[in-house]
Amino acid sequence: MFIRKFIFVLLYIAIIRLEKRTTLEKDKPIQIPANSYTTLVYSLEYAGYIEITFQATRNVYFYVSNGDYWVRHPTNCNTYTDSGRFIVPVLPGTTYIKIYNPSLLFGVSVTITVVYVY
Repeated sequence: MFIRKFIFVLLYIAIIRLEKRTTLEKDKPIQIPANSYTTLVYSLEYAGYIEITFQATRNVYFYVSNGDYWVRHPTNCNTYTDSGRFIVPVLPGTTYIKIYNPSLLFGVSVTITVVYVY
């Protein structure tokens, strides 16, 4: 019983210090048709942040939501990018990552890695 409580305390301390990392996606390939988007959905248990690393064959942009707020990457409304890494704080609950393809003519291939730090 003592060992179980001790392990729980160590886990709790690690979570408070944001020392836990879970890879939600590792080099996941995604195809997005022209002028469309795809959504990744995660149920997160603790507050923390997610690291998103991606590479795309054409420009894309992201919206990340934790229900009450949205974060756009790149942050300027009229800009897009074909690769990068960004970090978004998250709260417990459902988190949505929407990847948009703004091209009216061409589809895009995206490779994404998502790491949850809590």
